[in-house]
Amino acid sequence: MHSDVTIAAVERLGRRGIWGVMGAAALALGAMPLAVTPLAADAVLGSVAAVLLGGAGWAWSVRRRLSDLPLQLGALVAGGSVDGAATYRFAARLGHGRALQAPEPHVRWEPAGGAAVELPAHVAAQQLCGPFVVQAVDAEGVVRGPGCFRVDLRVRSGGRDWSAHGSFEHGAVKPGRFQPLVVGRSVSFNAGWDQVVPPVEG
Repeated sequence: MHSDVTIAAVERLGRRGIWGVMGAAALALGAMPLAVTPLAADAVLGSVAAVLLGGAGWAWSVRRRLSDLPLQLGALVAGGSVDGAATYRFAARLGHGRALQAPEPHVRWEPAGGAAVELPAHVAAQQLCGPFVVQAVDAEGVVRGPGCFRVDLRVRSGGRDWSAHGSFEHGAVKPGRFQPLVVGRSVSFNAGWDQVVPPVEG
């Protein structure tokens, strides 16, 4: 397993950065025949090229592993209120924040011993990058007593469909919000992506 520090470094480097490192290695190898003092210079250039190529190969393997990380839902539910209606937010991310399109969320409330009720659910944008939030609104006040939320989420990324499913007991609801929604093309590496920030009192 790679540490969060090394994973974050590879994500910041990106595909272009890795190609840049490989290009630098190629330049070092190409400069070897031009060295004025062949033995000493060739040894230095060869060592530099080997280090660069090794680092690029390692970064590429980490990046490939990151590209296969699944869509996932956070462990907690952030509860709140919008225009007097109870709202429930579910944190999600694809891998460590890969770009995705066309999110399709479905949220159901399943009361203990009762019939499931579909809650209106949406995501703030159709193109996302980084951790994002699925918000469900309970305008009718059906979420009460014991029961659980069932969340089904599908997204599209890299020519593939990704899906995640989760079950959340009512006890998993914490008042507050997740980190702000990240919209853009760059990767967002956020270790606290699924932590609920309590509301500010007063």
